[in-house]
Amino acid sequence: MPLQVPQRVPLESAAELALGLADSLQAQGDRQTARALLELIEPVERDDRLTVRLADDALERGDAQRALRLLVRAWEAGSLDSHVEARLALAALAVGLSDVVEALTDTPERSLEHTVIRLIHAAQRSERVDVSGHGSPTEMVFALRSHLRILSACGREDLVDVVRRASLGLPGIERALAGLPSTPAATRELVKIPLDDARAAFSRSWSGAGGEAAANWHWAVAREIGVGETVLLLSPWPAAMRALLGHARVVTVSSAPGPGVEIIAEPEALPIGAGRFQHVIAADWLGRALNPDAGLRELARVLVHDGQCHALCAGAAAPGDAALTFSTAALQKLATRAGLSDVHTLARKASGLPAVTAEADVTLLRAVRRVV
Repeated sequence: MPLQVPQRVPLESAAELALGLADSLQAQGDRQTARALLELIEPVERDDRLTVRLADDALERGDAQRALRLLVRAWEAGSLDSHVEARLALAALAVGLSDVVEALTDTPERSLEHTVIRLIHAAQRSERVDVSGHGSPTEMVFALRSHLRILSACGREDLVDVVRRASLGLPGIERALAGLPSTPAATRELVKIPLDDARAAFSRSWSGAGGEAAANWHWAVAREIGVGETVLLLSPWPAAMRALLGHARVVTVSSAPGPGVEIIAEPEALPIGAGRFQHVIAADWLGRALNPDAGLRELARVLVHDGQCHALCAGAAAPGDAALTFSTAALQKLATRAGLSDVHTLARKASGLPAVTAEADVTLLRAVRRVV
C-alpha cells in the first residue's frame, strides 16, 4: 500500500488576495469597495502592485496629488520597478513638478513610458526630443494618447494643446488626439487695471464687509493673475469680482443661487477635483463655513502646485451679519494647518488703513500651495 505524504499548499500573500478580490469587485462594477479594500491593505503590505493600482485609480479619477503621494512612498522605499518610476514622472508632470519630471526621465530610453513623458514635457517647454529608436511610430502615438488622456483627466488640458501644436512628425497624431479636450496654456501676461474703475465695478455688487479696503484688495489680487490662468472664485457676491477677471478662466462658486454663480456648494465640500486652479479667491467665504479649518483645506486641495490662495474675511469690527470673524493669527494658523506656505496676513479698517485685531473690518490672507 503506497504511502501518501500530505503537502502544504502555500498560502497567498495578503497583497495577492486583495488584488484578486479587488478584481472581482471591479468586474461587478463596485470600484469604490475595491479601492477601499486596497487602501486598507496597502499601508501594511507595501507591495508595488497595490501602490500602482491605487495610483492608477487616482490618476483616472483626476487626483494626481494623491497618486504622487502614493508613488513617492514606493519610490523612497527603494522600488526598482521602471513602471513605478514612469508613473511617478507622469503624476509629477500632472502636478507641475518640472524638476522631478526631468530627473526621472533623464534616461528616456529606459521605457516607452519614460520617452513619452519626456516628449510631453519637452513640448511644454518648446524643446525637441529625439524619439527615434524608442518604439514604432504607432506605439508612440497610442502611448501619447493614453498619457494625455490621463493628464487631461487631471486638469492638464493645456498639455494636450501643446502636444497638438508641436511638430512631432508622428503619422496619425492629429487624429489620435482629436477627441481629447484641450485648452491653450496660460500666457501669465499681467494686465493693467485702473484702480478707480475697479473700485466702482466692485462697489456696485459687493455687500460684504471691508468697503474700500475690500475693493483695494480685489484690485491687487486681480493684478497678480495672468492672462488665461485658472481662477476659482468663491463668494456670496461673485459678480462684484468678475468684471476685473475677464482676462482669466474663472469658475464661480457660492452657497446659494445668484448672478454669475456656476456651482452651488458648501465651503467644507467643494465638488471640484484636486489641483485644478492656479488661483483661489475666497471673498467673505470662510466665515460662512461651519468648520473653517475644513473650508481652508478645501481651498488648498483644489490649488495646483505653486498656486496662490487669496482670502478676505470679516474682522472683529465688521458690521453686518458675518457668521464668523477672524484675526490674522487665526488665519495664519488655519493656513499652516491646511498645508499652505509663504503665509501672509493683514488687518485693515474699512478705509484701507492698517488696523489692530480689535479694530479690523477685514483680515486678508495670501498663501501658496506647494505639493512637496
